[in-house]
Amino acid sequence: MDSFVFQIPTQVMIGAGMINKLPKLTARFGQRVLMVTDETVATAVGGSEVLTGPLTSAALATTVFDRIDPDPTIETVAAGAVRFREHRADVIVAVGGGSVLDTAKGIAIVATHGGDIWQYVGDDLVPGPVPPIMAVPTTSGTGSETTPFAAFTDAHRRRKDGLYSPHIFPRIAIVDPKLTRTLPPRITAETGFDTLAHAVEAYTGHSSNPLVDSLAEQVVALVGRGLVRAVDQGEDLRARTDMALASALAGIVITHAGVGAAHGFGMSIGGLFRQPHGRTIGTLLAPAMRYNATAVPARFLRLAQILATSQAGNAQVETNEPAVEEATAAAKYVEQLARRTGIPQNLQQLGVIENDLDAILADCFDRHDFANNAREMSRESARSFLESIL
Repeated sequence: MDSFVFQIPTQVMIGAGMINKLPKLTARFGQRVLMVTDETVATAVGGSEVLTGPLTSAALATTVFDRIDPDPTIETVAAGAVRFREHRADVIVAVGGGSVLDTAKGIAIVATHGGDIWQYVGDDLVPGPVPPIMAVPTTSGTGSETTPFAAFTDAHRRRKDGLYSPHIFPRIAIVDPKLTRTLPPRITAETGFDTLAHAVEAYTGHSSNPLVDSLAEQVVALVGRGLVRAVDQGEDLRARTDMALASALAGIVITHAGVGAAHGFGMSIGGLFRQPHGRTIGTLLAPAMRYNATAVPARFLRLAQILATSQAGNAQVETNEPAVEEATAAAKYVEQLARRTGIPQNLQQLGVIENDLDAILADCFDRHDFANNAREMSRESARSFLESIL
């Protein structure tokens, strides 16, 4: 690490009750609002009018788009862009999980620049600014509230892929942990593992830097302290606050340092087998950590120490000179955490069989995530890795 750039243009507002500031903050950017959400979120809060009411009361003309897929598709984004234009919207408020936030980003792109969202998949293909996006996450996982990334699915090709553009950073992220208290245990666990993977893969990858390291360590500590409590006791506001903060920080982390092989495989498996992103990442994370431990053992030892301190596992980790055996303790802690929170333990539980491995390998090896992975992975070692967790 000789030099690096660090910038977070999103204003991040974190705290219980912060959602009450949404109308005033939104009015800074426009008067005609497209609210992007989904039916699950609307039901959880007592109806979409509960979400739109405060905006309407603040004289903001608001319409709702809630046709959200678990994995945002080309067609969904196109429909949202039509709604945006019909309403003559000038600001987007996204209230929901990662799929909602990513859909909102896609709508902003297509409504402004035309075409379909797939033509922007890749790096820096969005030609210019998009309407302001207000991000209000109701899950603690993808970190989309603080990133310039969004992931989309081409259902016909069974391909899931992402785009990067500095134009799609949300202007403001309102992170209110109260909004996550009704999140079911399974989704809490799966989204929480996505957050953990962001921190682990950025921290141990080739693009890490001192500021990323500091934030990533904090994320791991927060997840270690908060995830089990949030799964077991959804109304525990402290646990929900830990996880909400972890998600937002982890988004900043991956913006600057990327992810690794668990995400590379996970994006392909998610697209091919229509598995939730957090579930696939949770299944892959501990095995990927075990594979990578030989490359940067001191880093993995440090992660093990953080997880031990935050009581994510049971074993004690020695603090003497790092060795591969000690570095793999971090993977053991994560494996224990996965079992404790109901994350699948092998690929068969995700619907993958041995005959599927060629398709996964063909789909995943053009992804940048592998270049950032701590340890080099060839097609042969990748196959062996997948075979080991069938």
